[in-house]
Amino acid sequence: MMIVTHDATKEVGFLIGQVPFSELSEEHILKNSEAIVCYEDRIAWHFEENAACMSVSERKPASMCAVLFLGAMLTGKTVLAQTCQECEE
Repeated sequence: MMIVTHDATKEVGFLIGQVPFSELSEEHILKNSEAIVCYEDRIAWHFEENAACMSVSERKPASMCAVLFLGAMLTGKTVLAQTCQECEE
């Protein structure tokens, strides 16, 4: 985990690599899809070809987002960036 600052907005966030512990080693190179940045109001996949965000709101609180990532970690999977239907069209 590393503290980062968004270039444009100057927001502070935490850069997290979604790497299963079994794959973690000195030689591991972080893939773009594994890198996420957690901000106060969203989780962002900045390094994907099509950057995406998962908003945190009253309807989808941070605890719900955390459970999604926790479940992925426990099963050894990565939460990939999601795109909406409107963006794909």
